[in-house]
Amino acid sequence: MLSPGKPIGPLQAGGQTGLAEMNRQVAENLDTIIGTLEVDALQSDGTADAR
Repeated sequence: MLSPGKPIGPLQAGGQTGLAEMNRQVAENLDTIIGTLEVDALQSDGTADAR
C-alpha cells in the first residue's frame, strides 16, 4: 500500500521524529483498515468492488 519512509523521511531529516513516528503509525493503521475492508468485500460477494 503506502511506502513508509518516502513521505515521512523529510520529517525525520528535519528533526521532527515525533511527528514522523505518529504519521508512520497512522499509515500502518490505515493499511490495516483498508486490508480488512478489502477482505470483507471479497468474502461478502466474492468480488472486489473497485470504486
